[in-house]
Amino acid sequence: MPHKESSATLAQLVADTIRQQLRDGVYRCGDKLTELTLSKELTISQNTARDALSLLIAEGWLIKRPRYGITVRQFTSDSADELFTLWGTLEKLVMQWVMKTITPAEIAHIRRQIAIARDQATYEDVRDMLNTRFGIHHFLLQLTNKPQTSELLNRIYNQVWLLEVLRMNYAPRNALHHRELLNGYDMMCRAMGERNLHGAQEAMYFAIINDAKPFLPVLDLIGHDDSDYPFKNSISD
Repeated sequence: MPHKESSATLAQLVADTIRQQLRDGVYRCGDKLTELTLSKELTISQNTARDALSLLIAEGWLIKRPRYGITVRQFTSDSADELFTLWGTLEKLVMQWVMKTITPAEIAHIRRQIAIARDQATYEDVRDMLNTRFGIHHFLLQLTNKPQTSELLNRIYNQVWLLEVLRMNYAPRNALHHRELLNGYDMMCRAMGERNLHGAQEAMYFAIINDAKPFLPVLDLIGHDDSDYPFKNSISD
């Protein structure tokens, strides 16, 4: 970590470091992050730490509450269910836009990514499989060229990653769950190839919703609770 601070650039580098730690499970839902601790650990000023944390709050990873400070976002089964429902619903909208212009070559690319994800799941490379899965969503999102929807979905993707870290530790998918999840993406691709908009939308939606269902009750058992609405601006004075 460089000692000489260069305003936004250094804050972005710090945010990159913390973001990767969130994805890797170094920080988990409910963990508290302070400017002072980060400034000491990373040899940066508290102002830079504050700016980096603000970036991560805006991206949906963290929340800030008066008198409590900044923590990694938490979830109940109800708030996670809402999150996955929002995700699935927005992906149906993405599919509506994508189907107007997607080419056979782009559908073939998605098929290849699904095949890669299957291999990764077979060899229990769970993080790599999840990266590939989210890569499919990012690819579809890029095809839409819809910046406001992209902003909302990227916040959702970040929050789902937090839930995936919990899932890997408390209730990991078994081989059947991986197969069912990726079968949903196969059905989506098949419908896209047939130019069946409704079929592609439903396959995407239910792949997301059905995959989430077995994990939701676990959240109440492990006590991760945060009622903050997924799109709410959590930065407060």
